[in-house]
Amino acid sequence: MASTSGTFSTYPSLLTYRIVANELSSDPSTNTSQVQVLAYIDFSGSSASSSGGNGNTTAGSWTSGFTSFSGAGSINVYDSGSFTVGHNPDGSGSYSFSGSASMSGWGSASTGTGVLTLTDFTRTPGAPSSCTVSVSGRNATVTSGTADVTGKPAITSYQVERTNNDGVTWSGTVNTMDGSRQYVYSSLDGGKYYKFRTRAVNSEGAGAWTESSSTFIPAGGRRWDGSAWNPTTTAKRWNGSAWVDLTVAKRWNGSAWVDLT
Repeated sequence: MASTSGTFSTYPSLLTYRIVANELSSDPSTNTSQVQVLAYIDFSGSSASSSGGNGNTTAGSWTSGFTSFSGAGSINVYDSGSFTVGHNPDGSGSYSFSGSASMSGWGSASTGTGVLTLTDFTRTPGAPSSCTVSVSGRNATVTSGTADVTGKPAITSYQVERTNNDGVTWSGTVNTMDGSRQYVYSSLDGGKYYKFRTRAVNSEGAGAWTESSSTFIPAGGRRWDGSAWNPTTTAKRWNGSAWVDLTVAKRWNGSAWVDLT
């Protein structure tokens, strides 16, 4: 957690007024931090006396009637406790603090300011609410739902990714969707198992992916070419030396191949 201090103008010869601001904890889910401000009098002499003292910080005020100091060191004259400080929408933040003190018999008041830099949260968007697919032949139009950016920087774009092995691995090729949160994949391989997922992007980076869409299988057949299954628009058969168009489907009736009716 962050901590900073401001040492302000000293009283004549022996006393220094000092404020310390500490970040006690931070909570990205609420975009806030807990901050504590402490005020001190540092005494550098062997002995001294004062009829009283008072002061304030931006978190509150303190009063105390000091009667004597002995030995060098710090005396805690004010402890504000902790309080909540909000961050900026992008997760950055700072807390400006100030203070003053006066000690009767020790000259003019001591004043000053300081700034505590808070923990910087990464404020990327949440996952979009949905990922849907509409099919036309071998083309797939993917539509993303909206992502939540409450208290975060605005969304700059939506992205989509696909898999063609039913989600075992993803392509790694990420495409940017249009202003309607859509993207069209054209001429996909017929007979393969496709899934899609989407995410939102803002100035802090890319957010989480949606759950993958339902499985989509484009229209079209596939044939074995000897080493792999490839798309085909017509059925083929092996005639003993080459793949040729299959003009008539056949079935085995137990004793012979006959036309499939």
